[in-house]
Amino acid sequence: MFQESQTQPQQLKQLQHLPLHLLIVEDVAEDAELMVLALESAGVNFTWNRVATATDCEDLLTNTTYDAVLSDYRLPGFNGLEVLKLVQQSGQEIPLILVTGSLGEEAAVECIKAGMTDFVLKDRLFRLPTVLERALGEFKLRRQQQQAIALVQRQAKREAIINKIVQAMRSTLALDEVMQITVDQLQTALQTTRCLICQVEISNQTRACYVSMSATNRENIIGVQCGFSTLHYQTLSQGETVIASEFDNLPPQIQELLRIFEVRSLAMIPLLYRDSFLGVISLHQCDRPREWSSEEISLVKVIADQCAIAIHQTELYQKAQAELAERKRAEETVLLIQQQFAAIATNIPGSVYRIAIDPDGKMSLLYISPGVQEITGISPAEAIARPESLIEIIHPDDKAMFDTSLQTSIETLQPCHREYRVISTSGQVKWVQDSGHFSKDSNGNVIVDGVALDISDAYGELSLRKQAEEALRQREQRFRSLIENATDITVILNASGKYDYISPSVKRILGYTPQIAIGRNALSLAHPDDKAAIAQTLSKAIQNPGISQSPIEYRVRHRTGSWCVLEAVATNLLHDPAVNGIVINCHDITARKLAEQQLLHDAFHDGLTGLANRALFSERLDHAFAIAKRRKDYLFAVLFLDLDRFKVVNDSLGHAIGDRLLIAIARRLEKSLHPGDTVARLGGDEFVILLEDIDSLSSATNLANLLHQELTSPFTLDGHEVFITVSIGIALSSPECEDAANLLRDADTAMYRAKEQGRARHEIFNTSMHAHALRLLQIENDLRKAIEAIKKEQYINSTAPKLQNSAATESNEQNIILSQLPITNHHQPITIPQFLIHYQPIVSLLTGKITGFEALVRLQHPERGLVSPAEFIPVAEETGLIIPIGQWVLRESCRQIRQWQQQFPHRLSLTVSVNLSVKQFSQPDLIAQIDRILRETDLDGRSLKLEITESVLMENSKSVTALLKELKARNIHLCIDDFGTGYSSLSYLHRFPTDTLKIDRSFVSRMGVESNINQGSIDPTEIVRSIVTLAHNLGMEVVAEGVEKASQLALLRALKCDGGQGYFFSRPVDSWAAAALIAKDEGDFERRG
Repeated sequence: MFQESQTQPQQLKQLQHLPLHLLIVEDVAEDAELMVLALESAGVNFTWNRVATATDCEDLLTNTTYDAVLSDYRLPGFNGLEVLKLVQQSGQEIPLILVTGSLGEEAAVECIKAGMTDFVLKDRLFRLPTVLERALGEFKLRRQQQQAIALVQRQAKREAIINKIVQAMRSTLALDEVMQITVDQLQTALQTTRCLICQVEISNQTRACYVSMSATNRENIIGVQCGFSTLHYQTLSQGETVIASEFDNLPPQIQELLRIFEVRSLAMIPLLYRDSFLGVISLHQCDRPREWSSEEISLVKVIADQCAIAIHQTELYQKAQAELAERKRAEETVLLIQQQFAAIATNIPGSVYRIAIDPDGKMSLLYISPGVQEITGISPAEAIARPESLIEIIHPDDKAMFDTSLQTSIETLQPCHREYRVISTSGQVKWVQDSGHFSKDSNGNVIVDGVALDISDAYGELSLRKQAEEALRQREQRFRSLIENATDITVILNASGKYDYISPSVKRILGYTPQIAIGRNALSLAHPDDKAAIAQTLSKAIQNPGISQSPIEYRVRHRTGSWCVLEAVATNLLHDPAVNGIVINCHDITARKLAEQQLLHDAFHDGLTGLANRALFSERLDHAFAIAKRRKDYLFAVLFLDLDRFKVVNDSLGHAIGDRLLIAIARRLEKSLHPGDTVARLGGDEFVILLEDIDSLSSATNLANLLHQELTSPFTLDGHEVFITVSIGIALSSPECEDAANLLRDADTAMYRAKEQGRARHEIFNTSMHAHALRLLQIENDLRKAIEAIKKEQYINSTAPKLQNSAATESNEQNIILSQLPITNHHQPITIPQFLIHYQPIVSLLTGKITGFEALVRLQHPERGLVSPAEFIPVAEETGLIIPIGQWVLRESCRQIRQWQQQFPHRLSLTVSVNLSVKQFSQPDLIAQIDRILRETDLDGRSLKLEITESVLMENSKSVTALLKELKARNIHLCIDDFGTGYSSLSYLHRFPTDTLKIDRSFVSRMGVESNINQGSIDPTEIVRSIVTLAHNLGMEVVAEGVEKASQLALLRALKCDGGQGYFFSRPVDSWAAAALIAKDEGDFERRG
């Protein structure tokens, strides 16, 4: 069926924090294991299932969620394309990577065109972690884009619902119509069974007033008291939402009502206006229990706020209508009174007068009728004799008003109508209605002809009229306040399309005062590209009076010169005498448009540097390929850039400085490009550049040289001077390469070649690089197969029954020894690459006897034979495979030397020397590994020598010192290998507890060769002498490597070198030959010397 396993992260990069679950579709278990090893070596944290049949594959995809699928192409009974269909049918939007060894690259590319994400050849599995990381990144980016688009769509849908309801509220004051539109829209938008609006009655009971048109039982619900909302009246009146799906604890009558109307889930959102509880919006779900999302509740809350405003405005409107009717009745009453006054004008207890006011302000009373005495108690004669007496009796509270109105009429000669109180000579306060006509005579005197009536008896009715007028004024002020304090702009255009009115909110939104725009054409501030659409909308509005037009978006210039985006709805009310214009409600959507633009920008640009991201770069690269298909002379190139040792900057100065360095590099890259070229950041410290329409390859190489020069200058970041170099791979377009992914891969391959050649350089892709990469991948695959063989062998050995007969004969002992040898002995044919160990003897130059062996790992290939360590060791170091290889070599060497000690009891002093790489030495559990191996092989620590290079000692001196001391505590000997080729520092020889120096073969091979001392060269023999003397003075032994001639042996003995190793004594041999060497005459090497 399928296998499952889980890895633990070791050398994680960008996937170290992402626990992945992978499906591997592969019928060959070994190939699946290679995929797992490729991902494990890259430090990917993942679990996996393996299937080999279509049925199992479909079952797992249906019932299990995966992050990615890795599939072979040819499988029993089906193929990779059918796997793709199964993934698509499962609904999982995950990458599918084709991992094949039998399908050509062209066919693999066709599979990718069919929908697969990428492909990796089985002989290039080192690319699998990178391809998987890139594929997951692309799918993550795609999901982010889809989420961003879905978010914008949800916001747009929400805005549309809100806008439609708000526009309905603005277009009519008919509350029933507004509320019905609201419940219908909410039911449709939320896909709920029914939507209700319940309003609060005087008794604080709520009653269903509006029900969505398509709701079940609609006619039976309207008018029903909402017992549930009444039960939660306190909660709702405080503005809190009530949501329920369980009704068991409710009063029986409410449970029965909910059962009758089949309610299974409901949500109630209160309608509040300035802390006044007006009702609720109630959502019913009858077909299933439902969880209402926060986004849905938020939408309903917005609508609820608008509904509360509409209810409140309707109440205001109804009150205003009642007050207007009252005012009309008051005006009719006043008119009747005035008519009655006119009928009895001649009999009213009033006074007719004529006054002359000279230019100096002196007043003369020319005439006054007898009625003045009845009003004031002053006789006409007294008044004429002393006119100021009539002024003096005006009530103090009305004197200022009287003086002001009189002075105004004197200056303007406008009629004066005023009402004021007078205090008669009897002390009675009377109301006087005084109306005067002003003119000038030939002498410049102002003549006032007027009549003053005693209106005290009628003032009660006059007070009612004044109150009605004041109420009307206040209502008009409230309506004006609503418009002038609204967040949107309200505009009224006349029939010519000019502004008659603009609400004050234009100042806040566009920066203009309303007075500036009055009388100007409505198109004067609009963007030139939007004027035609605006004119078309206005034309439709004129042709369809009273109908609100569809919303239109257009740009308007802000006072600062920038552009704002408005969403406007126009309604032709030219036929309405109260408006007499085209009303346009404008909503500012600038922030929303900017957010949409930002989302679109973020989908195609790197968030850190602002450069194009992989999606945008791929789009432009595909476009370049499309142009090249049309134009045969069109040439373009891709430059793949990777920063050298960027990890050092991050580890030493921190990721914040690393991010700032990436930003600074991005700016320099942009500065170096021509218009039309594209630079993008793929992630981490990788950048790519697309050069389009170039003349030749030299354009790309010239740019590469320029980039090397630009990036050579140091970067100053927070006081740190940072130097950085870059390795660049260049791939040129060609008719043979018709796929963007392949061209990018070729540039990546060339970049890695530049890394291999020493960094800080550029390389141009050629087909040999591809072959070299395939060769490295093959070596890596061979190493992994050999490691897998080791694991199988260890498993077999761990489960095989142990031999217990300690009294076996010598022949039986020999059989036991043979059974314990590795399965890779050279007499047995092999079918897969396997490791074996050759042993080169180390000879005492004093006695000529073998004192030990150096264990040297070899790779036996079924076709190529023995593979040189120089070819596979670097690959093992780079991929991290050196760690399991080194563990196996250490265990096998310890087992072998212990076996020889048992086979040759008189040679218990034999030792084995094992090389430790830098990566092995850096393992935190190295001591535990060595302890376990010594315990399992029953080997004394004195029999083990560990060889390390000088570079290991210099990596981290403190931790190295502690580790060496732990090894010394176990009596393990420590040797410095290839001494003289590295740091060769006396300080570390003194600090570190080492036992042996091994002189590098480069010095030994030149001993006895004449050197030109006159030209400054140093005699190699003297160098060896110095090393021997230095080691002996420090209490250390010396072993010379590469001894191939008798003359070299003689010189080494003369220099008192302790040991030797080389072809002169023996080449590295397998365990059989090494055992034979031990059995030889101990003086054999002495005689050869």
